[in-house]
Amino acid sequence: MQTVIDIRMMAAADIPAVLEIQAVCYTEVTPESNESLHAKLSASQSTCFIASLEGDIVGYLISLAGVTSDDWGDEVDFIVDWQATEKIHVIGVAGVLFPGEAAEQWVGGGDNWLYSMLYASYAF
Repeated sequence: MQTVIDIRMMAAADIPAVLEIQAVCYTEVTPESNESLHAKLSASQSTCFIASLEGDIVGYLISLAGVTSDDWGDEVDFIVDWQATEKIHVIGVAGVLFPGEAAEQWVGGGDNWLYSMLYASYAF
């Protein structure tokens, strides 16, 4: 028996399923927002696709062919790297991106992006 995966163009009605996939796959980072996905689909609908298996959405591709600028913006990061003990290492990152024209085209808006990350490792 051969498995057939259907590929079709993405529609706005597919975004809830894309959000579900992101929630399962992107456990270490914050998934994209509903608004961001709608903006990307609106910006480049002809290059966004859905993969389905027996009617269930199992994957997606968002390709932003409509980005015409190479000015992604300016980023400022603050990084703390701390060796707490011989076995525990902690890294904290906080940053902000001031989007340029390419980033604005990519997400459909010009809001600044704030983010933070915390990594910890333990050596056995």
